[in-house]
Order: sequence, then structure tokens, then C-alpha cells
Amino acid sequence: MNLKTDLGEQIVDENSQSESINDRLNELDEREEVAKDKFLFLSQRNKTRDKGRWESIDHLNADDVMKFQAWLDSGEILLKDQLAEASSSSQSPSKDADI
Repeated sequence: MNLKTDLGEQIVDENSQSESINDRLNELDEREEVAKDKFLFLSQRNKTRDKGRWESIDHLNADDVMKFQAWLDSGEILLKDQLAEASSSSQSPSKDADI
């Protein structure tokens, strides 16, 4: 009689573990579907954004292109100045060098 009780408890335990594993697998399947949907959405959005960016550049007139070029040139000059300042300040001796 003790053997039947042990066997019954073992079957109940295994069934419970099996249900738990199935629940976890179902949860992971749902997460996978959500991740796939999110990936497809983001991928499509990136394609649309890139297409829109190039279409907007195609619609620039000559004046807009000149303004954009001037903006890029000024940014380049500012960056070069900052790099030169950073380079010269890192190469100058420290205040403690005289001690």
C-alpha cells in the first residue's frame, strides 16, 4: 500500500512539473512572438525613415543646399578648433611640472 501511495505522489509531482514546464514554454512562445513583431515593426520603421530622409534631401532647392553646406562648414571649423585646443592643452606641461 505504501508503494501505491509513493507511485501516486510521484505521478502527481511529475504531472505538476510537466504543467509548469508547459506553462513556461507557452510564455516563452508568446515572448518570441512579441519580439518578432517588434523587430518587424522597427525594421519597417527604419526603412521608411531612411526613405523619407533621402526623399527630403532630393527636394532641397539650391538655396537650402547652400545653407546646409554653410552649416556643415561652420560645424567642421568649430570641431577643428576644439580638437586643436584639446590637443594643445593635453601637450602643455602641468602646473606641477615646475616643482
